[in-house]
Amino acid sequence: MNQLNQILAINKTGHKVVLFAWVELAILHDYTPAYSRLEGFLVSVGQRKCLTPLYRAMKETGKIEMARRIYGAARQNYHAVAYNTMDELLVEE
Repeated sequence: MNQLNQILAINKTGHKVVLFAWVELAILHDYTPAYSRLEGFLVSVGQRKCLTPLYRAMKETGKIEMARRIYGAARQNYHAVAYNTMDELLVEE
């Protein structure tokens, strides 16, 4: 991940599709240098098709507290359809 980022500067991309794929990989590979971009992405993008896989990946990789913290800051930016899905996904078990 670090080598990819050094060569391609993916962490600095402004392309939403590339950034989505990058931060999803960062979650799955615990690449912490991309977490600030992940948070920025989740706060600024409201599409459920992008949100659900990222929050689900955080939940499935043991980063549920990070997911809930980010979601707490981002929820107000989401459409009701999106936040209803995320509410259900991130509910405390």
